[in-house]
Amino acid sequence: MKINSTKWLFIALALIVMIIASTMMAFAASESLSKEPDRSSRFYMQGETVIFKMKIQNPGSATNTYYYIDDVFNGDLNHVTLYRDNDGDEVIDMPALVEGVDYLIDGNKIILRWIDGAGGDPVYVGAGTPFEEVIPTFPGNGDKTLTLGPGEFAYAELHYDVQPGDSGYLFNEINTLGEDTTGDTLSANVDTWIRVINPEIDIEKYVNGDDADTATGPVVPVGENVTFTFEVENTGDIDLVNVVVTDDVYGLIGTIPSLPVGAIDTSLSYGPIAAVEGQHTNIATAVGEPPYGPNVSDSDPANYFGAAPGID
Repeated sequence: MKINSTKWLFIALALIVMIIASTMMAFAASESLSKEPDRSSRFYMQGETVIFKMKIQNPGSATNTYYYIDDVFNGDLNHVTLYRDNDGDEVIDMPALVEGVDYLIDGNKIILRWIDGAGGDPVYVGAGTPFEEVIPTFPGNGDKTLTLGPGEFAYAELHYDVQPGDSGYLFNEINTLGEDTTGDTLSANVDTWIRVINPEIDIEKYVNGDDADTATGPVVPVGENVTFTFEVENTGDIDLVNVVVTDDVYGLIGTIPSLPVGAIDTSLSYGPIAAVEGQHTNIATAVGEPPYGPNVSDSDPANYFGAAPGID
């Protein structure tokens, strides 16, 4: 009898996939974990407060017990305040949680639920399975576990005051470790992020190529050409759009549709015009729109002196 080796190979692979899938399902306890900032754009500025909203829910039919929950944050934990919903309405209750009583600090981790490893506390979750995990312990702090019956949830918030030194991305992550009453492991992870932006803009105005910030500036014979040029730079850390350049004497100079980070635009100019006798000072202003927050602006003066022809 001839054996079709290819056919049996496919059958064997299919059986392996089914076994792996069934094993994963057997150890996939029922839990729902979410964490998001309070602003969908995820943009924040220094001095603002970001609210990270976290929710752990039991959508299954067994009871879930969590021995360890941590919140990992790369911001300054000295400026973090934690709140919890105590009555199941998904609204935080006052007062704020107290360090050492309601939570512990371990490096850049906020420990929200823990065991101290004494008095018969479990050592592992998923003991004897491929998903066995050691439960972290915090000796001398007692036990503060979380139990959620079917359909129950826990809701909390982390409030962080964005600091003057913050910039770029800040990451926040929550991790859980526990088991349900059927012995299945609870082990989930969700991370989220915000971006701290510092939009800035700079404008330089030139007179006949001279960065004439102070009087007298270039001396130009009356009637000869004077040309103003403008250099606009995005000196911040976020792209700007609709950058409007104006002059307090000549009005609207033009609009730059977009100005990426680090970009310098030199497309705008005014003139040439005929030089007028005497000292002249006018101020250019650039106003740009970041994706979040107030517009940013900068101004720069320019000077020239119109020299009347001499009489011999």
